[in-house]
Amino acid sequence: MRNGFTGSGSRKDSKSRADGLKRDTGGNGVNSCQKRSAVSLNHVWSYDFIHDQTDDGGRLKWLPIVDEFSREVLSLEVGRSVTAQDVVKDLDRLVKQRGVPEFIRSDNGPEFAARAVKDWIVAQGFQICFIEPGSPWQNAYIESFNSRFRDEFLNLEVFGSLLEAKMLAKSTVTNTITRDRIPHWGT
Repeated sequence: MRNGFTGSGSRKDSKSRADGLKRDTGGNGVNSCQKRSAVSLNHVWSYDFIHDQTDDGGRLKWLPIVDEFSREVLSLEVGRSVTAQDVVKDLDRLVKQRGVPEFIRSDNGPEFAARAVKDWIVAQGFQICFIEPGSPWQNAYIESFNSRFRDEFLNLEVFGSLLEAKMLAKSTVTNTITRDRIPHWGT
């Protein structure tokens, strides 16, 4: 004990606690991607939000959805706000195009935990894997995508409007599909 402080003295641990995050225990949650990993295409999808803004300070809320097995970007939607009904609309479009996944992994954000989203997912016949609060490493695939998306797209573009953001996103995904057959990131 030094100066009335007990513990390991790890600055990483104290910073995580200050940010509201749990200590990384290696993804031990029952719904983490380490415990419930994708074994085939369409087995596990994951989604999360990433925020940015237009040149005039207007809010942009991005909703990427990825297939964890192939790391394919299934959808990349953007709006000023995204409601639970918007999430259901996007998922419904994907299910009609690709079929029903076995699981979808997300945090407990209000748009994902909303009754409308949960009821729709259950009615479609797949299961929700909520990660533990404050444990983003349990949703590592979408967190990795969001990091790369920020570094390789959002930080390089200045959006004049919501329409411009939508068009650039569509162009980026389309160009990736043409070049690589499927939009993906990393190895």
